[in-house]
Amino acid sequence: MRYKTSLLVRFGDIDHAGVVYYPRFFNYLHMAFEDFFRDGLGQPFHEIVDRRKIGFPIVHAESDFMTVLKYGDRIQLEVYLVRAGRSSLTFGFDVIREEGEILAARARITNATIDRTTFRAIPCPEDLKALFLRYYEPD
Repeated sequence: MRYKTSLLVRFGDIDHAGVVYYPRFFNYLHMAFEDFFRDGLGQPFHEIVDRRKIGFPIVHAESDFMTVLKYGDRIQLEVYLVRAGRSSLTFGFDVIREEGEILAARARITNATIDRTTFRAIPCPEDLKALFLRYYEPD
């Protein structure tokens, strides 16, 4: 199962060539990640970070870009769990241009699970891991 959300490419996302500037893709992925927590897991990201003092810093990110996105394109972002380690989680992200259902980009992001008071790695809490595993889709 994949979590899905959508957004519209805005004017501020494009470069001089008129296409989405590649670092903006990572902003899109993080927006989808926060939406995934809120709408997919029922656990607002800010509550986990602020109240539970659990952080998910990115320790590795990679992406492939298949086609350009332009101002006004509506895109769908799909989020799914690729790997669950003791204190790390790797998520897959697909960015799909809705018109024509064209895969525009694919990314893999590995997040560590940390205690925000010490900034040290901790095991992913079992309640959260169980929620993440609902979206497990191995490569």
